[in-house]
Amino acid sequence: MLTRHQINLSQVRQWLNMCEPQPEDRCGPSTNQNIPNFKVVDVQTNRVVSAPEKCTYIALSYIWGSTQPFRIKRDDFHSLQYSAGSSIVSYAQLARQKLPRTIRDAMFVVEAVGERYLWVDSLCILDDDEVEFKEMIHKMDTIYKSASFTIIAAGGEDADFGLPGLYPGSRSIQYSTGSIDGVGLLSTEKNMRLDLSPWAKRGWTYQEYQFSTKALVFVDDRVFLE
Repeated sequence: MLTRHQINLSQVRQWLNMCEPQPEDRCGPSTNQNIPNFKVVDVQTNRVVSAPEKCTYIALSYIWGSTQPFRIKRDDFHSLQYSAGSSIVSYAQLARQKLPRTIRDAMFVVEAVGERYLWVDSLCILDDDEVEFKEMIHKMDTIYKSASFTIIAAGGEDADFGLPGLYPGSRSIQYSTGSIDGVGLLSTEKNMRLDLSPWAKRGWTYQEYQFSTKALVFVDDRVFLE
């Protein structure tokens, strides 16, 4: 049973369904990704794969902080041919439990809302390919504009903080109560100041936020859709 300390993911799915993309609608991706060597994380197989043509995906905006995330290199990719005459598929296998918690939680959210692909900088850009790295840096606007939505991890100070509210005990919401002359009182929610979070103090995250057409924002004690 859900408590106020956990996110109602059914409600999140309703939010997203209320904002179905339409042609020329700011709720949806404004461009189709057409990026050479574009890769995504397949959350069903825990693999980094070449993005299927016209696939829908969710992007992640987060900060590394003191965490040194696992980086994908060219040698991490393997080739697989399912049958004679079929195309060869290249992929890099991920050990999900070894990834920073924020990335693991983002993969969980992708699954929970019924999607399959996630874009994460540390996993989807080859760390030892300078040419690809430069290409992707210059395509950041397209990557975030083309995402179905962006998960913004604005809580905590590093990539191991996670997305609060997904699991029991991962966030705490405190209310102050009292009464005056028999009238019950309940404190109002504190003002949500996204600009005061460590995430908001990075130039890279600023551009990711500006280019995103839709954002699911996680802060310490709540989640909201913008």
